[in-house]
Amino acid sequence: MNTEDDILKSANLKTTKKRMVILSILNNSAIPLTSEDILEKASNEVNINLSTVYRALNALTEKGILLK
Repeated sequence: MNTEDDILKSANLKTTKKRMVILSILNNSAIPLTSEDILEKASNEVNINLSTVYRALNALTEKGILLK
């Protein structure tokens, strides 16, 4: 299984701690999550705000890593 770092690099996205945390949360979730759910879980690991979550999700969607 690809690590978050490998996934970001293969999509030519900058590897940031926040993006890696968001990907990890999504990879380890058995159910769909809202942006607010992701923010709540990510806040335990990194200093992040909702606009950063939205930007990261949009970037991941544009690169085909996530589906809306």
